[in-house]
Amino acid sequence: MTTRSNSRSRAAPRRRACSCSVFDLLYAGVFRIVNVPQENIHAIIMIECPRLLFPFAREIVGNSVRNGGFPPLMIDPVDFVSLYRQKLSEQQPQAVPTA
Repeated sequence: MTTRSNSRSRAAPRRRACSCSVFDLLYAGVFRIVNVPQENIHAIIMIECPRLLFPFAREIVGNSVRNGGFPPLMIDPVDFVSLYRQKLSEQQPQAVPTA
């Protein structure tokens, strides 16, 4: 199975009056996934593929901002496992308490 994963990043300083600058990046990768059980494919695509792409996207943004003459932009690492688990828990229906 071959899949493509996109990573979209937007970096903008947070100010009340306005945003001084905005940096958009669309970064993609093509992944060939083999010998993985079908029930694990979704987790691989949502966790491992972005985890491989994100450091490169973060470096592109950081270098571009710095080379553009702007103050350094430090982007924190992302915990894709926690994001995946959070999204799964949001999608599961809430249990209705019985009286």
